[in-house]
Amino acid sequence: MSLKKLIPVLETVFERDQIRMLQVKKRSEELDQEIQRLSAMKRSKFSSSEPHLMRQQERYIDWVSGEIEKLKKSKGALEPELREARDALKLSFGRLEAARKIVAESSV
Repeated sequence: MSLKKLIPVLETVFERDQIRMLQVKKRSEELDQEIQRLSAMKRSKFSSSEPHLMRQQERYIDWVSGEIEKLKKSKGALEPELREARDALKLSFGRLEAARKIVAESSV
């Protein structure tokens, strides 16, 4: 197979890696937004002198804190996948550009 015929295959691989990178990045951003949203809810001030409302507020804050920790763990678990997707994208881009350069130089 000639290098010129290989370029469409390399473009397809690059596009696939780019889509994967964007999906992982989007998921990471969604987790960040959810963490920020819950953090804002946790900081909201609600004060009451009634004991049952104070207990409910404490339970709510504990629940929000737990949810934030779960999201942070999910984001941490996503980091290796993000790194892997970024590396694959760099590799496929490098291969594609090298092939294009070789084809361009050979046609001159």
